[in-house]
Amino acid sequence: MVLRFNEVLKVVNKHITEYLDGAIRHYAALPKMPERVVPEGNGVITVLENGQEADVELRKMEASATRKLENFVDPDPEKIYGLLQEIAFQIASQQQQLLMDKVGGAADEVGNSLAFKGNLTPQHVFDMYRRITLDFYHDGQPHELAMFSGPEMTQAYGLIMERIATEPELKREFAEIIDLKRKQWNVRESNRKLVG
Repeated sequence: MVLRFNEVLKVVNKHITEYLDGAIRHYAALPKMPERVVPEGNGVITVLENGQEADVELRKMEASATRKLENFVDPDPEKIYGLLQEIAFQIASQQQQLLMDKVGGAADEVGNSLAFKGNLTPQHVFDMYRRITLDFYHDGQPHELAMFSGPEMTQAYGLIMERIATEPELKREFAEIIDLKRKQWNVRESNRKLVG
C-alpha cells in the first residue's frame, strides 16, 4: 500500500478545520447564521435568509501555540486536542472582540449606548430599556435580551432585575416602560407590509 501524503494531509486538514470551526463557535458563543457568501475582492457579501445583503470586510485573525517537539514524539491525542483548543480559544476571543467593537460602534451611531460611572442602578437599567427597540411574543411578553457583558456586570444586572421584580415602585416604573415598548411594537407590527 502506497501512502499518498498529499491526500492524507487534505483529510487531516479537513478534520482539523471542522474541529476548529466547532470549537471556535463554542468558545465565541456566536450562532451559526444561515447565509450564502459571495466572495468580492477583499470582503464578502453575505446574503441573509430574508434576502438582505450585508457587506463584510475581511479581518485577519491569527492564533499560534507552541510546544516542544519532544511532546509530540509519541503523539498523545489529548495533547494535540489541547493545542487545537488553545488556538480555537484565541480565534474565538478575536471574533468576540470584533463583534463587541461592531456592536458598540453601531450602538454609538444610533445613540443606544449608555455610559455611566459607578455601580449599575435600576435607573441605568430603565434608561437602557427606554433606548432600545423591544419585540414581543404573541402573548404580550417581551423577547429576552441578548446581553454581552463581563461576569460582574451580569451579576449586577441580575441583582437589579431582582430588585425591580420585588420593590413595588421599581416594578411599577419598569411595567410602564414595558407597556410603552409594547405599544410601540404594536404600531410597528400594524405598519408592516406583508408580502404574499
